[in-house]
Amino acid sequence: MNRDRFLTLLKIAVAVALLLFLTMSGRLDFQRISELADISFIPYLIAIIALLLTAHSLMALRQRMLLERLDKSISWRRSLSIVMTGVFFNNTLPGWSGGDLIRVYYLRKETKLSAFELAGALLIDRMLGLCGLAFIAILSAITLGFLGLIKADFGLSVEKWAIVLLTLGFPILVTGLILVFRFDKVSEFAISFLEKHTPWDNAHKFAVALQLYSRRRRLLLKALIISIFMHASAILGLAILTYYLFDIESARSALFLSPIVFIASVIPVTPGNIGWTEVVAEGVLALFSQQGGATIFASWRIIVILFSMGGLYCYLKAGGPIKDSKSVS
Repeated sequence: MNRDRFLTLLKIAVAVALLLFLTMSGRLDFQRISELADISFIPYLIAIIALLLTAHSLMALRQRMLLERLDKSISWRRSLSIVMTGVFFNNTLPGWSGGDLIRVYYLRKETKLSAFELAGALLIDRMLGLCGLAFIAILSAITLGFLGLIKADFGLSVEKWAIVLLTLGFPILVTGLILVFRFDKVSEFAISFLEKHTPWDNAHKFAVALQLYSRRRRLLLKALIISIFMHASAILGLAILTYYLFDIESARSALFLSPIVFIASVIPVTPGNIGWTEVVAEGVLALFSQQGGATIFASWRIIVILFSMGGLYCYLKAGGPIKDSKSVS
């Protein structure tokens, strides 16, 4: 058994173990999750789907903006189709090849750019997305902590609340600010390093693609703002789901605690972070004297998978199965 296969099997085993733990401990409330099938949920589902569509439309806009810097232009509609196809693969085949590889495949067909040039653009795309999420987390700390809008019902003092969010979000936000205002220096360092230590031409192409975004602060700042609104849309959808499953107080908790969960569960511990995100959610909400974290995020996963079925339509419309695996290598 090779190393990659062993790691995949290990991740699957961890996911199964985490789900069993959540189920046997009663932290996954299947009765509440089953309420998603109730007809009364339809208006909430429509609102959540609309917010998810808004978030992914903004993601498509950000992708289109970054591609234009590479002197390649695709329509917003085609960009959204590619994003949705990637989302479909991310959610239905977690741990397979990832939505990013799917996006590279279709973007290469559209733009004729090399896979490594596109990888540079998608790396920027991912980093800006993470920075946008960190910004929301820090904004939560400022709004809720320093204005004193949360009290003892969260289990932590104002000062401790601010410290938790700032500790999680500040390093990521600093990285984002460096990306926006000092990216020219970062890209120059990357190219210099690769020229000295890597004989691989494709690695150099990757670094050169990154350098194309240097001194484009306005572009990066616009993309960062788009990322913030993108995540805000999804977080609002999560709060609506929580309101349906629990109550308004729980929805408020989800609104301001979910950025912590998303940041803390970025590390791919399991395929698609199945089980891992639910455990992190349960732990984070419990830290603030809130319950139902695993149930909320398991329900959210179900809705996101349902939403990603739109990507299946985009995938089939684009021609179905990928026949040339070399096109993404």
